[in-house]
Amino acid sequence: MRFYWRKKRPKDEIFQFQAATSHHLGQNFSKMFDITFEDPQTKTKQYVYQNSWGITTRTIGVMTMIHGDNNGLVLPPRIAKYQVKEEFSTNE
Repeated sequence: MRFYWRKKRPKDEIFQFQAATSHHLGQNFSKMFDITFEDPQTKTKQYVYQNSWGITTRTIGVMTMIHGDNNGLVLPPRIAKYQVKEEFSTNE
């Protein structure tokens, strides 16, 4: 499963990002780390099936690319409750 988000940028460029992926890991890691459950019907030990979702790091990267530029990162108020503006002066 893949989710894509498209955003128009100035100059009508369109960027497309792969925001998340999911991977079915099967029982590989549960067998390595002995992650089990007791089957309620057979009362035997069973290894769990696992999935992996790659969303956190990619989401932060996409958010930085969309809301950042050469002047810094400006996050919307729904993401950053407190807005801070810092100005630098070259006259010292």
